[in-house]
Amino acid sequence: MKKAISQIMALVLAILLMMSAALAESTDDAALHTQYDAALALYEAGDYAGAYEAFSALDGFSDSRAKAGDSKRLWKTTTYKEALSLYNQKEYAQAKALFEELGNYEKSKSYLSNCVTQLQRGDYLRAKELYSNGEYAEAKALFESLGSFSDSRKRAQTADEKLQEQLKTEAEEQAYAKGLELEANGKWAEARDNFIASGDHEGATEKVYETAREVSRRNAYTKAQNYAHDGDYTAAANWFLALGDYEDSAEQAEKAQEAWR
Repeated sequence: MKKAISQIMALVLAILLMMSAALAESTDDAALHTQYDAALALYEAGDYAGAYEAFSALDGFSDSRAKAGDSKRLWKTTTYKEALSLYNQKEYAQAKALFEELGNYEKSKSYLSNCVTQLQRGDYLRAKELYSNGEYAEAKALFESLGSFSDSRKRAQTADEKLQEQLKTEAEEQAYAKGLELEANGKWAEARDNFIASGDHEGATEKVYETAREVSRRNAYTKAQNYAHDGDYTAAANWFLALGDYEDSAEQAEKAQEAWR
């Protein structure tokens, strides 16, 4: 009796396992059908790139391999036409991106090379325009990005030379303006140094002499004051007299001479 019950239970278990496997297979088939339908919808909508990926993911379900091949072929055909259209409209950057994706398809490599040349020519003309407008930093960077195209390297070097001259002129202008500000505030030594730094700026040489002379007079005046403070009235008088009409030097010279007497 026990043996018969065991046999029945084993049979029931086997049937349950078979039903479970069939159910799992049925569920998998349903999922694959759903994915297939989604891929087919992409295909029919003309989204061949998306359809190719979707059919490829089905791993041979139904005719998915054939559909993947068709999708890839149609993607290349439509993409090539789109790239040609962009090329003919002189939209070289967009066309270039598509020809790069197409690889060796039809004449993609040749058109890709033409796109690169056209883009370089456009950048070259833009760089020349920037140079003409005095935008040397931008022109230099663009010429450098063009590498060996035409005479870009030579033009990049020329732009750099102009840029250095421009930066030097700007620095000199700033130094001269700062010198004027310091001069107005009575900071003669600092003003002199800035005028020296302003190099070839118009009027810089005269300003260097003026501020240097003022610095020299102020140093002499201070020295004369120090002599008077220390009681060396002879030296103080001589220094004040040498300063002539600078500030109150004449008055200070008289005071030193009176103190000396």
